[in-house]
Amino acid sequence: MNYLYLRVFAVSAAVAVAFSCQEQNGPADAVALATPEVSATVNGDNVTVSWTEIPNAATYSWNIDSNAARTTDQTSVTVSTSDLAEGEHTVYVIANPALDAADQYTASQPGSYTFTVTAQVEPQRLETPEVTANSDGKGGVVVSWSSIEHAASYIYSLDSGEWETTTETSVTYQTSDLTATTHTVSVIAQPEEGSAEYRESLPGECSFTVQHEIVDPIEELRSWLGTYTVGCTARVVVDYNSNNQIVFEFDKTGYADEIPVTIQPSTNENYVWISGLSPLSEYSLWATIKESEDGKRCLGIVTGDMAVAQDANGNDMLCAPICWNEEDDVVTIFSGTEYAFLIDPDTKTSIPRELVSSSKVQYSVVAADIFSFDNGGVGIYYGDYPTYIPAGTLTFTQTSTTYATQDSKVMTVVKAAPTSMSSAVTK
Repeated sequence: MNYLYLRVFAVSAAVAVAFSCQEQNGPADAVALATPEVSATVNGDNVTVSWTEIPNAATYSWNIDSNAARTTDQTSVTVSTSDLAEGEHTVYVIANPALDAADQYTASQPGSYTFTVTAQVEPQRLETPEVTANSDGKGGVVVSWSSIEHAASYIYSLDSGEWETTTETSVTYQTSDLTATTHTVSVIAQPEEGSAEYRESLPGECSFTVQHEIVDPIEELRSWLGTYTVGCTARVVVDYNSNNQIVFEFDKTGYADEIPVTIQPSTNENYVWISGLSPLSEYSLWATIKESEDGKRCLGIVTGDMAVAQDANGNDMLCAPICWNEEDDVVTIFSGTEYAFLIDPDTKTSIPRELVSSSKVQYSVVAADIFSFDNGGVGIYYGDYPTYIPAGTLTFTQTSTTYATQDSKVMTVVKAAPTSMSSAVTK
């Protein structure tokens, strides 16, 4: 597509032009109005023609290239270059007296201004980068792309996330920072800022799949491996109200059935994965050895530290403690804590934990689940409502020391939370 721009320049000599609708003659003693001084300025795809205000003029007649005249009481008009052919054009302006002053004044001589309309070629799009991905043999993936002629920089994005800028032709991702799934990197070549000759390229893309290596845990964690049934004394009910807000309620009646749970090796020897404890049962929580207040080496559910997965927007999904204030019967989600609860190695029951908010309100940890946090908000991702989370005191009964391993997965949002949440996130 061609665009037009204007090169304007003044014409020093006045050019006589016939305005078919303008009577130039008048009484013999009438005085001709002064000739307007015309100028023009370019603004994008338009040219604005303006002229000096003439004393005793009531209107101004103007035309382009001696075409049909138009009249205005203003001292400027704007014309689109799309209505004009390439080449030179001259605009003429005549000052007109008021009808009741025709015996005193006659129309002025035309003032003029000439400008040139020149075709401008659309900036050429840069060549699309060819993108490839290869392992660096050190736990990293090197994504590289072809150097593009006339490109000053490149922007790239992982899995439709934020765009980063570089002048290099490669970037390295550590697989330990990525979920075990297929990832896509997009790269766009960019010209120098303000270039009129070139424009950014179309995105080049490549995909690669991360398969995390499952490693044996440290000896202290090995005794925890196996399959379990978990009973609980209460539950947290997640639903939404008539205002389409998510609500959390602490229901102390518990579950009727026990929950099947698997504790298995993870991609880190200092942690194990616990699957089945969250209503999002296909995703595993991180757990590691932590000491209780009396020094006992317990299995702790990690919160606010290691990502379980990622949501559709690329935000980390973290396990977070769900807490209850008995006095006000309020349920809230805590962020930034080290762990949700501990599991006693002897009794295999969860150890109650108390947390205090920044406003000094006392809460009891009653459950834990997976959420994403962004700018103080919380993302909630369940497929159906109401959803039930095991809560209260959890009792783990080991049914076998064997387990079926599974790789970590990327979070797939089946149904996002309604517009807002009635209970606040507490820090």
